[in-house]
Amino acid sequence: MPTLRPLRLVLAAVFAFALIPVGGPALAQAEGQVYLKERHGDWEVRCIAAQGSEECQLYQLLRDQDGNPVVVIKIFQLPPGREVRTGGTIIAPLETLLTERLRWQVNGGRALTYPFSFCMAEGCFVQIGFRDEEINQMRAGTTATVTISHVARPDRPVVLTVSLAGFTKGFAALRQISTNTAE
Repeated sequence: MPTLRPLRLVLAAVFAFALIPVGGPALAQAEGQVYLKERHGDWEVRCIAAQGSEECQLYQLLRDQDGNPVVVIKIFQLPPGREVRTGGTIIAPLETLLTERLRWQVNGGRALTYPFSFCMAEGCFVQIGFRDEEINQMRAGTTATVTISHVARPDRPVVLTVSLAGFTKGFAALRQISTNTAE
């Protein structure tokens, strides 16, 4: 299976966000500082101090078979009153073949494909609106897969495993934080 080695720009952004202090709100003194609030299995609840409150998201970094960081997954609550209540951002490395779309599959079920929205120095972004049904599949599941294609090797897709260990507790914590912030 090919790896997506030319990740220097992506890795810089991923590590800048990944290497945040552990300890929760006490360490989030400065406006805009990102911090690790909680860990739940393979998921982290990461927050940022913003205007006297905190905005939080679930976070997982996916690695290839050699341990290289490849894809970032962020899941967050959307403002009330929308048809879809949960959003997701998946960041794939530059040199991902955008026309192949990102493939998301939970527990070997029906695969969903999503278009890439844009690319920046940090990578190429897919923005997802998760329906309650899809969140419930993740709660009940053990793994999901993200499949992307490298521009130089489109015939050899890169399949990455997403651990869902801790997702249910992490998602519940995220909802509670979002509820407390909205009050």
